[in-house]
Amino acid sequence: MKISPDNFMLGNFELSEKFVVLIAGNEDSYISAIERKIRNHYYKKNKSIIEEIEKIDDYIEANDMFSQKKIIKIHSLEGFSDKKIENILRHEGGIIFSGTKLKLNKNTKDSFEKKEGYYIFMCYTLLRENKINYLKKYRETYWPGLDSKAFWFLVDILDNRFGIFNNELEKLTNFNSEEINLENINKIISETNSPDIEKIFFSIHLNNSQIIKFYNSTILDSGDLFFLISRIKFFLNILIASKSTREAESNFPRYLFMHKKNFVDIYNSLNQKKIKKLIGLTFRLEKLSRTSGSIGIALGLRFILNFKKVVFSASA
Repeated sequence: MKISPDNFMLGNFELSEKFVVLIAGNEDSYISAIERKIRNHYYKKNKSIIEEIEKIDDYIEANDMFSQKKIIKIHSLEGFSDKKIENILRHEGGIIFSGTKLKLNKNTKDSFEKKEGYYIFMCYTLLRENKINYLKKYRETYWPGLDSKAFWFLVDILDNRFGIFNNELEKLTNFNSEEINLENINKIISETNSPDIEKIFFSIHLNNSQIIKFYNSTILDSGDLFFLISRIKFFLNILIASKSTREAESNFPRYLFMHKKNFVDIYNSLNQKKIKKLIGLTFRLEKLSRTSGSIGIALGLRFILNFKKVVFSASA
């Protein structure tokens, strides 16, 4: 069955209890977002863990009849057959094929489009109608008073790439309906600053004086700080969800390829104790930033320095 990515992301469609999902297309951030939503849902529901294999023939059935059912992520469609899929589903909770390089032949495409419990998501850059669907949902949830001029301005100005589009929406959720108007939108969505704000997360490899200089030249108002917090939470979620270096690399946004090495270094520096501390630091910053006004910007700098200290400490 072919499923609209935005319908799924907006909660208008649910997968069956056992499923086979193929997520393909050329929009890497959209593919990653759908996969992450599926993983998170089944982890919360069944505590299902992810096992990654390169191709379907690499699957090895667990001998323990009481072993936990897993979600099997397969990186390639090589060797795909309905018989092999059925064998995996007898023992596991579901199967995910995902990536921009997946090539569908006619038989594979027919299986995903016609068989019950098979789902296909084709992810490309957002069309205008897709952005309208998301913005309607966000208006209903966060800004019921958003006027039509501001709504259509957002449709036109927001990026067509899902990752950037979603980041900007998350940034806007920190403001209420009265603040989200045509006059303020351009100030809130600082397109020229957003890429630099994201880079602050990776600046923790620099020395403290360099971090301070970069932070002070980039975080200029509370909108910038809210966006920084949303990106830190985004990267933390990837770090927490990744069970191996390879998975961390796979989950990392492709458009940030120049920072992948730094990200992997951060991943390899962490343990459960450090992750717990980082979550606590982030939670406190988010809470304080909403009530501290301009002081929140200084708190953000202190947070980044403490974040660095936890990540690269010999022990947490």
